[in-house]
Order: sequence, then structure tokens, then C-alpha cells
Amino acid sequence: MNFEPLEIKNAILKELNLEIISDERGRRFPHPGIEIQLFAPEDADKNKYLASFGGNILQNEIHGFLKEPRCLKATPFVEIGFIEETEDAAMKKNGFLLRYIAKTPAADTEVYLEILEGYANRKQMKLVHERTFIGRCQTVVNRHGGIERVNDLYFPDAREMKGKIPKSLKDAETINISVSRTHAHIKSVGGHYFLFDDNSSKGTTILPGGRGISERVDKLSGKKLANNDVITFGKATVKVRVVKKS
Repeated sequence: MNFEPLEIKNAILKELNLEIISDERGRRFPHPGIEIQLFAPEDADKNKYLASFGGNILQNEIHGFLKEPRCLKATPFVEIGFIEETEDAAMKKNGFLLRYIAKTPAADTEVYLEILEGYANRKQMKLVHERTFIGRCQTVVNRHGGIERVNDLYFPDAREMKGKIPKSLKDAETINISVSRTHAHIKSVGGHYFLFDDNSSKGTTILPGGRGISERVDKLSGKKLANNDVITFGKATVKVRVVKKS
């Protein structure tokens, strides 16, 4: 389904309007940050959204929408990402997913995960959540049919990948199946990020700085992430990039 930027923007603003609360301090927007994932299966879709929402365009639209008299001044930061493949029915129907971020990001750095081996729902991901979940599918359902968790970074299994694997990633199916459904998570603590394994079947390791000897990551202690670390989830590998804000 083809979505136009104007209808996407209006739908986003409609959702934000529902979040405005009224209390003794007046009408206000309670979230310090917003993450918006746009469904862009083709490069043309991504380019269209970048032209309409790139830079601070969408953030400024949101700030203008949330100003008085609609509510007290609110200036949440806005993160925009793109999803090329999804099994999420809501994203397919609406063209986007919106999540609220509980804490503002670290003041002087930004942390990214860059996919090196395997085929994931995104090639690069900026860490913005207090907890970031990694696994083999987007929505993990338990045996009773309830949602166990939703992975932010996920490596689709063979059933979801038919006809979608780029020719340059011939081994992606084998790599992805080594990632557990609930493989690992990253937790933000005091401006730093720590990696934890979630009892995955193939394990999680980290190569500090991309050199030397890999260290196994467990569920209890976790490992602090630093620039150029290489993380392995089963056979899938991800590089950590820490960038100083300009």
C-alpha cells in the first residue's frame, strides 16, 4: 500500500493528540521523546519521506502542533527510522509505528548498531530506548497466544524471508536461524549501554574494539558497549559505533 507523507503526518499528529493529558498543571504532553518507524519497502518510499520529514521538519511540525493553546509548551525529541520488511499488521495498515521514549538520550554521544552479517529489519539502528530487544522475529508470542515481547532489532527466519533476501546475502538464512526469538537486550544505564544475553541457544559474544579475544555475554552481569565493539548473536554480527554529537 502506498502512503503519502501528508496522510502519515496527519495520522501521527492524531495519535499524539490522544496522549495529551489534563491535570492540576494544565494540558500537557507527558513524553520527552518519540520514535517513529516508517514503512519504506522501496528506496523511492524512503526518499519521499526524507524529502518531507528529513532534518528537523517533522520534529518542528510536532512541536508546532503541541504548542499552546492545545497544551503547555512541549518539545519532545523525535527519532525517525525506516523499516523495509515487516510482519506487523499495524505497520502494513498505517504505514508507520510510533513509540514513546521515556528518557532523553545522552547529551554528547549517539550509539548505533550496524549490521555486518545476517539480514535484519534495518541495516543500522540508533539506540534510543531504555531497553532495546534483539531476536529472530519482530513479535514473540508465547504458547498461550499472548505477546511475550516485541524485538526492536530482529533477524527474520526462513518463513518470512522467502523471495526477500538480497543476492549478496546468500548465507543470511543460515545466519538468521542461529538467532533465538528472544536472544538478547541492551539496557541504558547512566548514559551508557550494557548488553545482556537472554538465555539464547547459540549465545552472545562481544569482541571489544573489534580486536583480540571474544568475551561471552551472560544474562546477569552484561557487558558495557564501546566504539567498534563487534557483537555476535549466534552467527549474526553487529558493529557498535559511538559518535560524538556535533
